[in-house]
Amino acid sequence: MTDRSVQIKKLEQIGIHASEGVEQCGEESYFQELEQFVRGQEFLRLGQAVTRGQWPAAMMAMRRIGQTMERLKMQSMKKFLPQLQNAFARKNTAQAKNVLALLTQRRVQIIRILAEEQNPAGD
Repeated sequence: MTDRSVQIKKLEQIGIHASEGVEQCGEESYFQELEQFVRGQEFLRLGQAVTRGQWPAAMMAMRRIGQTMERLKMQSMKKFLPQLQNAFARKNTAQAKNVLALLTQRRVQIIRILAEEQNPAGD
């Protein structure tokens, strides 16, 4: 079993309240769900809906993403959702894509943090 304390500390530094999530659902369960979420298809579906101008589908995907972010204590990412909702309300594809790019940057940060401890000799 991996010591996840370094990962928890790094996630906390970027606004992911991992220690709360671990307390709530257990360490392995939390990290498994976090990794599945940041690598998952929901963001792809959201991006496709935005690109195609399918605003109701984009809104539904955003709600599902928001619920998962809430469960995983991802406050730093959740703060982007009102901006995304505003872009949907205005049917502003460019603004929505900009917000999605910010979410993608944060997802990449999380993926790197999760990968660091799995390959401690790398870097």
